[in-house]
Amino acid sequence: MQKIIPDYLREFCGFLEHTSYSGIPENVKQRARLVLADSIAAIAGGSVEPEVITLTNNLLPEGGEPGVSVIGMDPCIP
Repeated sequence: MQKIIPDYLREFCGFLEHTSYSGIPENVKQRARLVLADSIAAIAGGSVEPEVITLTNNLLPEGGEPGVSVIGMDPCIP
């Protein structure tokens, strides 16, 4: 089965390939930090919702990569 990469993703990856961290404007880096911090906070906050706890507990027996952390949850996926 052949995977088709959308044009926008191919172009974005091409852009990233030729971009250095020092070439990214400071305001863009700061915004990315805020977005990342907000995303992690939302994941951690949502992790205590009953539906997410049930889903996580149901998926734990399925396993996965050894020692994978689940943000906001005590156990690691075995």
